[in-house]
Amino acid sequence: MKKHNKIYSWSLQALFFLGLVLFTGQEAKTQGFYFGPKGGMVLGFQNWNGFERDPLFAFSGDLFIETLDPNKTGSLYASIGYHVRGSAVRVLNPVAGFRFTQGFRFNNISVVAGAKKKFKSSGNFDSYYLVGIRGEYNLSTDFGNAGTNVATAAFFPIPELTNKFTYGITGGAGLEFYMSEFVSPFIELTINPDLSFQYNQPSIGNVTNPFTGITGPIPEREIRNMSIELTVGFKFLRKVVYID
Repeated sequence: MKKHNKIYSWSLQALFFLGLVLFTGQEAKTQGFYFGPKGGMVLGFQNWNGFERDPLFAFSGDLFIETLDPNKTGSLYASIGYHVRGSAVRVLNPVAGFRFTQGFRFNNISVVAGAKKKFKSSGNFDSYYLVGIRGEYNLSTDFGNAGTNVATAAFFPIPELTNKFTYGITGGAGLEFYMSEFVSPFIELTINPDLSFQYNQPSIGNVTNPFTGITGPIPEREIRNMSIELTVGFKFLRKVVYID
């Protein structure tokens, strides 16, 4: 519990710091900013030494801040939140009545800083695209029951070999709807490829394959994440009024 409290405190400090950096770069005439929550579904993919895995269905949640964009020339944003990265293995044999699913989940805290640009507007909504840089810290892993059998445990990823820090980029587009001056719901689709590896493992010999029962070596494994996220959220305006 104390460890999670420290991580939560660090996350809030990181969000505040990113917001301060972004707002400092804006013109003095900018009065106020947007903030709010967003969350949704994650479709996770992983590349294991050049081999793609089955997708993992998971979720994400963020808090964000964003500068004002009164002239629609672009805005800056920062976010911090909880994101599940990973992939899955699905084996289905309808003839034998055999069905097996194994997920490989990396539970990460994600911090993103970037820019948004609106490219089409109407009376009811604005469409926009966004780009950003992303850093992530791994809180925990969940490989299901992969490690309960000592003879086959090394066939699956080993939690201790997970890289705590990873980084990547974020890009996507969204629709922002007008509800009032102070509230704007939105929907957003992003692609989030990692540039670094979430997992590195040297080769291991004499490992039993739990699916075939055959014993053999496991080659070196390098795992990189790529996620597609569909999120919905609300932007709330924090308006600052200066009185002479």
